[in-house]
Formats: sequence, C-alpha cells, structure tokens
Amino acid sequence: MGIIKNIRLGRKVSRAGFQSVADIDQLIERGWGETSFTGSDISGDTAMNLSAVFCAVNIISQTVASLPLFVYRRVGEIGKKRFPNHPLFKLLHNQPNPEMTSFAFRETMQSHLLLWGNAYAQIVRNGMGQVIALWPINPTAIKIEREAGQIVYKYRGADGQNVTLSADKVLHIPGLGFNGRTGYSVVKKAKQSMGLGLGTEEFGARFFGDGANSEIILKHPGRFDSKSGAPERMRNQFAENYGGLSKSHKPLILEEGMEIERLTIPPDDAQFLQTRKFQVEEIARWFNMPPHKLKDLERATFSNIEEQQLEFVTDCIRPWLVRWEQSLCWKLLDWQDGVFVEYLIEGLLRGNIKDRYEAYQLARMNGIINADEWRGLENMNPQEGEQGKIYLVPLNMQDASKINEIKPVASNPFEGNDEEEGGDEEEGDKEEKSLDGAKLITRLLERGIEKRAAASIQSRRRVASRYKPLFELATRQILEKERKGVMTIAKKAFNERDVTDFSKKTYDWYEKNKPTIRKAFAGVVTSYANDIKPIAMEEVGATEVDTNRLDTYVNEYVDKVSNRYAASSRGQLVSVARKAIEAERDPIEAVEARIADWELKRPDKVSNREIVNGECAFAQFVYFESGFETRWVTMGKSCPYCDSLNGIVISRGGSFLSAGTAWEPEGATHGPMVISTNISHPAAHSGCDCSVMAG
Repeated sequence: MGIIKNIRLGRKVSRAGFQSVADIDQLIERGWGETSFTGSDISGDTAMNLSAVFCAVNIISQTVASLPLFVYRRVGEIGKKRFPNHPLFKLLHNQPNPEMTSFAFRETMQSHLLLWGNAYAQIVRNGMGQVIALWPINPTAIKIEREAGQIVYKYRGADGQNVTLSADKVLHIPGLGFNGRTGYSVVKKAKQSMGLGLGTEEFGARFFGDGANSEIILKHPGRFDSKSGAPERMRNQFAENYGGLSKSHKPLILEEGMEIERLTIPPDDAQFLQTRKFQVEEIARWFNMPPHKLKDLERATFSNIEEQQLEFVTDCIRPWLVRWEQSLCWKLLDWQDGVFVEYLIEGLLRGNIKDRYEAYQLARMNGIINADEWRGLENMNPQEGEQGKIYLVPLNMQDASKINEIKPVASNPFEGNDEEEGGDEEEGDKEEKSLDGAKLITRLLERGIEKRAAASIQSRRRVASRYKPLFELATRQILEKERKGVMTIAKKAFNERDVTDFSKKTYDWYEKNKPTIRKAFAGVVTSYANDIKPIAMEEVGATEVDTNRLDTYVNEYVDKVSNRYAASSRGQLVSVARKAIEAERDPIEAVEARIADWELKRPDKVSNREIVNGECAFAQFVYFESGFETRWVTMGKSCPYCDSLNGIVISRGGSFLSAGTAWEPEGATHGPMVISTNISHPAAHSGCDCSVMAG
C-alpha cells in the first residue's frame, strides 16, 4: 500500500469558494471534476493529461474524422450511388460551418463523445429547411429536459444568455447509456483508473523532483532543544543545498559528527513503474482498443499485428461510425427515402499488398469487379478506353441445373487454323487434325469416354483456350530480357570465338535470372490451376481439395516450367553457336537469328505445350487427391505414339513412360523417340494434344 498511500497525500484542488460567475464557467469548462480515491481531480480536461487517455482519444477521433463521409442515394434494391448534388454532401464531406473543416468538426465531436459520452451540435437551417451549418456545443454546458412532452436542449451561450433548442435543431450523438438518450461519461466511470494513472505520474515526478533524497535520515550525536528551531533550520538548509535533480550529485559536507543514512525505495513504492504500465492496458479497456494502438507493443507480434488492427476497426471504430451514420440520417435527413449517409471504411481494412492483390484477383476472375474498379481500390486512374470496364467470368462455370447439357466450343485451341496453312488436305484429314466442340464430344463418346468425363475435358479445353494468350504474353516478357542479356554475353564471349566461355556465362545468366522467368509464369500457372481444379472436382464428385497441398504442388510445378524453359534456351543457344563456329560462320549472327526465330514462334510453341501440360497436371492432382487413378485419353489427330498410350491407367507415383525408354510403337514412321524424363501426364511430345480423365 506504500505507493497508494504516497499518492493519496498529493495536493487536492478545492472546488469551493467561487468568487464570480467566471469561476463557475471555468469549472464548467473542466467538466465538474470528480475526485478519485487518490485525491486527483478527474475531468475531461485533466484526464487528457494522462498520456494513455490523450493517445486513445486522439487516435479514435482522428480515425473517425479522417474517413470519407458521403451522402448516397439508393439505386435499385441493393445498389447505391454517391449523391454529390445533395445539399448535405459538401457540408459533411468538406466544411460544416465557416470556421471548421469537416475533419476538425468530426474530430471535436468525437472527442466529446469519448470523454463526456455525448456530442452536440446546433443545426442551422435556411428558409427552405435545408441544413446550412453545424456548430459544436460544449457537452458540459448542456442539459436535456422534457417540456410539454417534447425533448429540449438548454445551455448558456457565449454571451451569458440561456438558450433553449428543440430536438430538431440539435444533432445529438449519444454513446453507451442507460436511458437511450444520453451516454455515460467515460471520465466519470473511469475516474479511479485515471486517478491512479495521474497519481502514479505525480508521485514519480515528485520523487525524482526531490532528487531521490526523500528517504534520507540525518543523525546528530547531540540533542537539540525543540524550542531552538535548529532541526527545522538544518532540514531546510539541507534541502536547499542538495534537493532537486540539478543538485543530487553535489558532494555532501557534514559537520559536528553528523552521519547520513540513505534508505532505499520500499519495494511496494518501487512498483509504481509496473503500476503505470498496467494503467495503459486499463485505459485501453475503457476505450475498447487493442493496447498496441496506445504504443504498448508487449503482446504485439508480426503474426498478430494485422489481426489486432482489424480488431481495432471492427470492435472499436465501426460502432462509433454506426452511431454517427444513424444520428446524421435521423437529424439531418429525417430518414428520407432512398437517401442516406455512410462512412467509407474499406481503407482501414486493407491488408498487405500481397493479400489485397490475391483478393482482387479472386474478385476479378469471378466477375465481381472489373479492372477499373480494381485500379480505383488502389487509388489509380481507370484505363483508357472501355477495356477496363469489362467483367470476366470463368468459362468453366455453368448453371448447375444444366450439368447434362454439353455446349460445344467453337474450335479446338490446341490446333492452328489448317485452312490458313494452305495445305492440300482432304476434308477427312482436316477432321483428324482439328475438332470443334461437337466433333470432340462425338470422338470421345465413340471411344467409350463417359459423358461426365467428356464434359470435363471439354470444359478444361475452354479454360485452356483462355490461358493460351496469357502464356504467350509471359513468354514475350521473358524474350525481351533474354535478347538483351544473351546478346551482351555473345558479343563479349565470341571476340575469341570461345563457345566454352559463352556456355558458362549463359548458364550463369539463366541461373541468375531464373527468378524473373519464374515470376513471369507463376501468376498465370497459379490462376490456371485454380480454374482447372473445380472442373476436375466436379468430374470425380469431390467436395474439397487440400489447398495447402495444391499450393505446394503448384509452386513445384512453376519451378519445373521455369527450369524447362531455361534449360531449353541454354541448350539451343550453345548448340547453334557451336555449329556456327564449326561451319566457320559468325556465332553472334547465329545466336541473334535463333532469338529472332524465338520471337516469331516461341510464344505459340510454349503456350501450346504449357496449356496441355497444365490442364493434365492439375486435373491429375485432383484425381490422386480424391483417391482416383489417371487414364490417358487421345484427342483430335491420329498419332501412333499417343495412340499407343490411349486408355493406359496409372496410380500416384507411376509413369506412362519412363526415362531412358526408346519409344517406337507400331505404325511410327520417325523411328524411336528416346524419353529423357518420366512422363506421368500429357504432353508426351511437341504438338501432343492428349488429355486425361479419372481412371
């Protein structure tokens, strides 16, 4: 009890003996301070001297004041649109009166709410009844009474005259209260907590202000006559010479055999630091705030700080905003049909950029927002033209009641337009090489593929056609960087016509830039996987797939795509350079010619390969996760190599073809195909357009 005892001995401020009306006004301004058990007078003014209270009031008030406040009108049953032409729009959003901005007005009103439990503003209307100004009223000077059954507000104006306002002329926002009309004053309710905080602060200041010498005993060998006043003079002289922080380190000079004994701080008094720390948490509870908002980061970590911020918004700020919105609609709009006031709170709920963009992508791919709306959420201007206003929806989504209705696609995205190639094929040959949606379904059904699996393959091909241009774009982005980097290496290495140096430096360049290649493919592959997954789940009747395992699989798959691209580039470049040197041609020209050829053809080749690989790989993942096997399915064109695999079924961990196999099926005209890596799903070779189904 030592610290409490010392605190209670603090100085009290008398509230008696008013000499004039001005004295009473001054006390009214202080909020008729309540005396706590520590002896500290607690009012709205004195409570703000406590740093935790000041911080809490400041943060909440500024947060509420900084949020955009708009007038809306209802559009349809659930839509809404900003109403900038409404008379209240500029008054609430910009300037509620000639002397205050909207921010200052709302900040002041919210601080009144937090400290006194109520916020009042006089409503000024013009001759047409439109609100033209809002003036805050001191909450400590107003009384609410009922006259002739009607609520009235009474207060004394700046000129000393009593003012009575009807309820329709006062914007009153009450906090939590017992009667629904007025709110509790947090200062009054928390007077003991705030008093303890102020008391410990004063105790610490006085303790150190006395130079930490308040616990000193001076011993004299003789005996003083109490009437001589010698003890008091000695005490005063000692305090004058050695009291206070500025004199606390002066050397002591003792005379007449005197001795000094310094007492340590009693353990219970020494706890005032812990007491002050606890009071921060206590004040946070009174204002319903997470402690980290009051700069107490003891329990804040990187893993929970974002959740605590959301908790601050939902549990602390949002209830205040609802009080504001409903009071404004009631007193200023009189609940006009189709017109309402609303805060824009989304800015406070923003996560980190990765989480935001993942959420935007999900909304974008499901047709919830368009590109311009996405950009608007990130404070960017819309795109030029109409492109940004387009809404996208997954092609694999359809009406669940029409699951048995198979709609054909226009063409097979896995084959080019053979008519444009200018070949001399007969009509039957064209059918073998390219199947539209109806012919694809017919071919699959003729081969014994059940209707559900055929519909799944068709839907996956629709998705693949949408991702082909995205893979092409990713490849072009990589090629831009490849041309610059590889040509720089070639010009340096081939001054000596040394293909070994070129090979080593090219290897180093691709290793260094592998993260760039991975980044170009990662977004497309991840989105592709998420679009293929629900189609495959529908095929096997699965209700869920472990998303963590899928994420791991997709990350590993992206690594394979990136490594395959880099290895192919490196191998081709070294090969053409070596052949050019052997043929006594310029290797630099050979390398540049290969890159130019890539720029013309590679985006198409890479995209064709990756949409087949991805479609089959991600469908197979769902099959295996759901307890099914994978069956190889040949598609449009007749290929002896792929026909030899048609109908073969493998389990998890198995392969359709093993590395090192010399693959030469019956009817093959190009000799054996040597398999370099295990093949667990299509594509088996360049140009392969096979697929898979659940086995």
